[in-house]
Amino acid sequence: MNKLIIATLAASSLLFTGRIAGAQTARARIADTPIRAEADLTSGIIARLKEGGPVEVVGLQGEWYRVLVPTEQGKPRVGYVLASLIEILNANESPPSLSTPPARQAQGPPIPPTVAQIAREREKAAERMQAAVELEAAKTERDAARAELEALQTDPSIVGPRASAPSPAAAQFADLRPSARPMKSASAKFFVGADLEVTSLVTTPIGSASTTESGPGLGLVLGYGFTPIWAVYGNLSGASLSDIEGNGFGLRHFDVGLRAHFLSGPHVVVPFVQAGLSGRGVAQTVTTPFEQRNATASGAGFGFGGGLNVHVRPALAISAGVTWSVGDFTNFTANKQTVTGESVGATTARVRVGVIWFPQTHASKG
Repeated sequence: MNKLIIATLAASSLLFTGRIAGAQTARARIADTPIRAEADLTSGIIARLKEGGPVEVVGLQGEWYRVLVPTEQGKPRVGYVLASLIEILNANESPPSLSTPPARQAQGPPIPPTVAQIAREREKAAERMQAAVELEAAKTERDAARAELEALQTDPSIVGPRASAPSPAAAQFADLRPSARPMKSASAKFFVGADLEVTSLVTTPIGSASTTESGPGLGLVLGYGFTPIWAVYGNLSGASLSDIEGNGFGLRHFDVGLRAHFLSGPHVVVPFVQAGLSGRGVAQTVTTPFEQRNATASGAGFGFGGGLNVHVRPALAISAGVTWSVGDFTNFTANKQTVTGESVGATTARVRVGVIWFPQTHASKG
């Protein structure tokens, strides 16, 4: 009954004055600091404080601070927090004690502690130990939640129980971390794409002027991202071109190399660059009144380029880019017979627009 009267008076004073006289502001040392209904570790939890969250302290009872907890009805409720879990901001004052016994002067020889006193000391020691255990457990849970979120942000493609259903502590910690955003793009694991291309070929025979031919083509890309940044890829493309005399010929490319994606995960637009080895070949059939001649030329080179993936979904994007290949045509045939000849310098450029798909991507919710 006395506790009810005290709680009612405290709540009324707070409503009319905004703060109880003698009350002190404190803040929580850890996340999820429990506020209990009674000054007892077995008492129910009525509220929790975030790390650094403020609370009004109105009294001290043993190892516990007596605090006021705001409610939805506007009337504060009285609760208790272990003194080791919060710190007083205006530390120059001491919180008023609920029951401060008058000072006693020592008289006569010291009296040995009674069994009840020893039991109370043991209970206090047990409470302090329990508080230390709770504090350590809270720190461990907080560190685990931070590690989990950092892992998700480092590799947004992580799937499974931890990615689809993070722990409550991780979810609460995420609320305090604005950088933890939902995944909008992917670049890890298997991907496949197809595109339309415009291809140009510049050849420079030794001792002759350069010539340029161009035409449309198609391309296919396959790859695998070991991380959200690094991936290996293979690209196969073919184009139909015409020489200066109007004779058509085919140009094919095969590239293998390394690709680097940037800003994958929380961003819709993902730039990338790539470089690798490039194999190229041309084939032409020329028909005259006297004969039909099939000629080919091929050679290896180096390819490099870049582009953008604009994601309409985390697993699907519109892809655009350009790839250059440089090197020489060194192998020549005529009607399937090898022909000896001087190498011909050749540079190709492919401008492409298409789509790319990451089938193993699972969009995160958020």
